[in-house]
Amino acid sequence: MMRLGDRELDERLVTIIYSMVIFNGIPLLLFILYLILSSTVIFASALLVQLVTFLFGLAIFAPVALFTSMGALTASFTIIGVKRFLLNGSNLPAHSKQYQQQQLKVD
Repeated sequence: MMRLGDRELDERLVTIIYSMVIFNGIPLLLFILYLILSSTVIFASALLVQLVTFLFGLAIFAPVALFTSMGALTASFTIIGVKRFLLNGSNLPAHSKQYQQQQLKVD
Protein backbone atom coordinates (compact mmCIF):
# COMPACT_ATOMS: atom_id res chain seq x y z
CA MET A 1 0.00 0.00 0.00
CA MET A 2 1.13 3.56 -0.70
CA ARG A 3 1.50 6.16 2.02
CA LEU A 4 1.22 9.92 1.86
CA GLY A 5 2.76 11.31 5.00
CA ASP A 6 1.19 9.47 7.90
CA ARG A 7 -1.94 8.37 5.98
CA GLU A 8 -2.39 5.32 3.80
CA LEU A 9 -3.92 5.96 0.41
CA ASP A 10 -6.95 4.10 -0.84
CA GLU A 11 -6.24 1.22 -3.24
CA ARG A 12 -8.43 2.82 -5.92
CA LEU A 13 -6.47 6.07 -5.71
CA VAL A 14 -3.18 4.18 -5.97
CA THR A 15 -4.50 2.36 -9.07
CA ILE A 16 -5.51 5.69 -10.65
CA ILE A 17 -2.09 7.22 -9.90
CA TYR A 18 -0.20 4.22 -11.35
CA SER A 19 -2.35 4.12 -14.48
CA MET A 20 -1.91 7.88 -14.96
CA VAL A 21 1.87 7.51 -14.69
CA ILE A 22 1.96 4.57 -17.11
CA PHE A 23 -0.42 6.06 -19.68
CA ASN A 24 1.20 9.51 -19.57
CA GLY A 25 4.75 8.16 -19.35
CA ILE A 26 4.71 6.66 -22.84
CA PRO A 27 3.64 9.89 -24.60
CA LEU A 28 6.09 11.81 -22.42
CA LEU A 29 8.96 9.56 -23.52
CA LEU A 30 7.88 9.89 -27.16
CA PHE A 31 7.71 13.68 -26.76
CA ILE A 32 11.22 13.75 -25.30
CA LEU A 33 12.44 11.61 -28.22
CA TYR A 34 10.71 14.02 -30.63
CA LEU A 35 12.41 16.99 -28.95
CA ILE A 36 15.81 15.36 -29.22
CA LEU A 37 15.35 14.43 -32.89
CA SER A 38 13.90 17.79 -33.92
CA SER A 39 16.65 19.64 -32.06
CA THR A 40 19.25 17.52 -33.83
CA VAL A 41 17.69 18.23 -37.23
CA ILE A 42 17.45 21.97 -36.53
CA PHE A 43 21.03 22.11 -35.24
CA ALA A 44 22.35 20.10 -38.21
CA SER A 45 20.54 22.31 -40.72
CA ALA A 46 21.83 25.43 -38.96
CA LEU A 47 25.37 24.04 -39.17
CA LEU A 48 24.87 23.30 -42.86
CA VAL A 49 23.63 26.85 -43.50
CA GLN A 50 26.58 28.23 -41.51
CA LEU A 51 29.01 26.14 -43.58
CA VAL A 52 27.48 27.25 -46.88
CA THR A 53 27.55 30.88 -45.76
CA PHE A 54 31.19 30.51 -44.71
CA LEU A 55 32.09 29.01 -48.08
CA PHE A 56 30.32 31.83 -49.96
CA GLY A 57 32.15 34.38 -47.81
CA LEU A 58 35.43 32.60 -48.40
CA ALA A 59 34.76 32.53 -52.15
CA ILE A 60 34.55 36.32 -52.05
CA PHE A 61 37.29 36.98 -49.48
CA ALA A 62 39.99 34.63 -50.82
CA PRO A 63 40.41 36.27 -54.26
CA VAL A 64 40.28 39.74 -52.71
CA ALA A 65 42.93 38.76 -50.17
CA LEU A 66 45.05 37.18 -52.92
CA PHE A 67 44.93 40.26 -55.16
CA THR A 68 45.58 42.70 -52.31
CA SER A 69 48.53 40.58 -51.18
CA MET A 70 49.89 40.54 -54.72
CA GLY A 71 49.43 44.32 -54.86
CA ALA A 72 51.34 44.70 -51.58
CA LEU A 73 54.18 42.52 -52.90
CA THR A 74 54.31 44.49 -56.15
CA ALA A 75 54.40 47.79 -54.28
CA SER A 76 57.11 46.48 -51.93
CA PHE A 77 59.29 45.24 -54.78
CA THR A 78 58.79 48.53 -56.63
CA ILE A 79 59.82 50.54 -53.56
CA ILE A 80 62.86 48.30 -53.02
CA GLY A 81 63.83 48.56 -56.69
CA VAL A 82 63.49 52.34 -56.77
CA LYS A 83 65.46 52.64 -53.55
CA ARG A 84 68.24 50.49 -55.03
CA PHE A 85 68.21 52.55 -58.21
CA LEU A 86 68.42 55.78 -56.27
CA LEU A 87 71.38 54.51 -54.27
CA ASN A 88 73.42 54.98 -57.48
CA GLY A 89 74.23 51.35 -57.92
CA SER A 90 75.62 50.94 -54.42
CA ASN A 91 75.58 47.30 -53.36
CA LEU A 92 75.34 48.24 -49.71
CA PRO A 93 71.95 47.80 -48.06
CA ALA A 94 70.41 51.03 -46.82
CA HIS A 95 70.38 49.86 -43.22
CA SER A 96 74.07 48.81 -43.08
CA LYS A 97 76.64 50.72 -41.01
CA GLN A 98 78.89 51.31 -44.02
CA TYR A 99 76.03 52.89 -46.01
CA GLN A 100 75.08 55.13 -43.11
CA GLN A 101 78.72 56.25 -42.71
CA GLN A 102 78.93 56.87 -46.45
CA GLN A 103 75.75 58.97 -46.28
CA LEU A 104 77.17 60.99 -43.37
CA LYS A 105 80.28 61.78 -45.45
CA VAL A 106 78.11 62.91 -48.37
CA ASP A 107 75.90 65.11 -46.17
